[in-house]
Amino acid sequence: QIYETRAINWTKKGSVAEVTIDYSHNGANWTTLASGVNASNLTWNWTIANTTNTTNLQGLIRITGSDNGNDVDSSNSGFTIRGSLNLTAPDASGIVLNYGGSPYQITWTKAGAIANVTLKYATDGSTYNITIANVSAGNQSYNWTIPNKIGANLKVRVEDQGDAGVNDSSTNQFAIKGAIVLNRP
Repeated sequence: QIYETRAINWTKKGSVAEVTIDYSHNGANWTTLASGVNASNLTWNWTIANTTNTTNLQGLIRITGSDNGNDVDSSNSGFTIRGSLNLTAPDASGIVLNYGGSPYQITWTKAGAIANVTLKYATDGSTYNITIANVSAGNQSYNWTIPNKIGANLKVRVEDQGDAGVNDSSTNQFAIKGAIVLNRP
């Protein structure tokens, strides 16, 4: 997943001094991740950048020895790099929303090729079974009309419509409270 760090490991035979590490999102086009890496390290930590092309079982890593262009090996099978979502609001502690009050702006950030997201909420803090909206991930915000779900254990989740495993939820629970308005003495 984008922003995660993954170890790239290799073994070496002979006196290979340095390696170059490349990534391909399609098996044809290669991007150098690092060069001049001491081959004796046998590992290199790759923090997957937001600019990395996401893949669906097509990602490959290639290691090339600096001593000879023929010292090359690549991944035996493809892997997937997924986008990333980060829910930024509601996320703080102590949030209290008012049913019938102003809409609340749900916000998130995204990384990678995520086209659309589903916004959901849970009234028990863990079961996200109520859909708020389906929106473009690029919007990165949605004005939520506060529902009549008075309670104190609520959380919101943003999830990739194409891959529900890519999601983020409120860190802290929030509350929705009702209101009473006296119309006459």
